[in-house]
Amino acid sequence: MVFERFSRNARVAVVLAHEEARELGCHEIGAEHLLLGVVQAADHDLSALLDGYGLTADVIRARLAEKSTAPDESFQEDAEALRAIGIDLDAVRDAVARTFGRDAFAHALPRSGGVGARAGIPDLPGPPRRRSSWRSEKPWRTTTT
Repeated sequence: MVFERFSRNARVAVVLAHEEARELGCHEIGAEHLLLGVVQAADHDLSALLDGYGLTADVIRARLAEKSTAPDESFQEDAEALRAIGIDLDAVRDAVARTFGRDAFAHALPRSGGVGARAGIPDLPGPPRRRSSWRSEKPWRTTTT
């Protein structure tokens, strides 16, 4: 995705779609989240047109609420599967929250130079870079004994 080629409204729509997906407890941004983002980021003319067809953010959210079953059944299934092999997901989440902060799981943004950065969202720190071993070796130095 070439995010810098998006208009400002399109970038805002994608960021809003990300927020909607997170608020709805979804792990992916789907077309329904993008639609919500577009409706919210629409300029006055487009907003009036969509509203004329009854397409508002509240209507879309209500339809999504009707469609969804449990908040996140797959999460419960995953937690049960991990528990079966001796991993307590709640304990892992608590440890991550203590170490990195309560909202550590809420940030699913790309690292430096990614989509989030170009949309004006601050980058998250990436993993530490590993130094190449050849730099520590100095082949041009020879010792004579």
